[in-house]
This record gives sequence, C-alpha cells and structure tokens, in this order.
Amino acid sequence: MSFMSLFIRKNGLNKFKDCYEFDFLFEWAIESLNCSDYEDSDKETIEKLLESYVNGEISLFLDNLHDHTPIDVVKALEEYNPANPLETRLIECFRSGIRFISGDDSIMNYWYDAHSESVSDYCEEYPPVTLDRIIRYIYDLNDFVCNQLEYTVNQEIQEAYPQEPTSFLILQPESKLFITGDYPEKFAKWFLEMVKIAKEITDYE
Repeated sequence: MSFMSLFIRKNGLNKFKDCYEFDFLFEWAIESLNCSDYEDSDKETIEKLLESYVNGEISLFLDNLHDHTPIDVVKALEEYNPANPLETRLIECFRSGIRFISGDDSIMNYWYDAHSESVSDYCEEYPPVTLDRIIRYIYDLNDFVCNQLEYTVNQEIQEAYPQEPTSFLILQPESKLFITGDYPEKFAKWFLEMVKIAKEITDYE
C-alpha cells in the first residue's frame, strides 16, 4: 500500500473517481444493463460491482490507496524477508522502482503533445487522449468496469490521437543538445515488469 501510494502521488496519477470517464461510464453501464440481454444473475453481479465502485468496498480501497500515509518504504524493503520466490521477485521489483517513488521526477513531466502547434478543427472536435487518462491505477485487470474504461479510451484514441510520455527538450540558447531524460523508457520497462508479477500473484489469466 505504501509503495503504490507513493508511486501514484509522485507520478501524478489521478484518483480513480476523478478520471474523465467516471460519471459517463457508470451512467452508460446502468442504461446498458436495462436495455441488454444480460442474464438476471449477470445483471445483479454487475450492479453490485458498480455500487462497490461508487460507494462500496472498491471505492474505499481506491481512495485509501491514493490517500494512504506511507511508512518508510526504503527501510521496509531492506528489512523484509520474502516468503517465496514470487514474493522475492516482487520485492526486487519494488527495490528497483525506488526512483519512481522518490525525487522530483514524474511520468507526467513527460506529457508532450507533438501536434499542439498545429491543432486543426478536427483536433478541436476530437481532442487528444491525454496522458493522465492513459496511465492510471485500477482495481482489477479484468472486471466489467475496467474493461469498459479501456474500451472507451481506445475508441477515443481511434478518433483522435494519444499523448504519450516521451523525453523532450525545449530549445533555448543555453540548451545542451542531445541530452534528454530516460525516465519514460525506464518507467515503461519497470511498470510492465511489475504488472507481469502482479498477474502471476493474482493468478490472472
């Protein structure tokens, strides 16, 4: 909890309920359930899931994850003895990710829109999918809400374009050329490894 809470805050990730799609997604989901051919049991399961995201256990967990008061993560990782090989990999992943929960750098510092100087009427009608909507924390890799969230974002990307993290340099007379940060590349590599381990731990297929 402490590691992920620091990771979320240091990298400027929004609270789940603060995401652009939250209200729209839940309004759409309720309408979809009323007009669809879902079995009654499936409807009940999805309705309970939606309620948990809005006011229930999932909502509380995601809020706590964002607002959690962290312990000394570096010290805790140094002192912790993993119980099994998979846990060893997770702890090593956290140790290698210390740079992503400390210092002043943040993945949102690399939010760069290469098309910002040439915005057309088309782009104004279909604004780009911003970085804070592409990189976020979620509760489950494979539940109804997160699947719909992913679908919505992907649909918008097809209409417009994504703003992806990239190293960039604003040119000034004193700029040292060809020296850029590697934070986005290392962030992506580390983040994918963490997700891979999380999938194994949760037995996700």
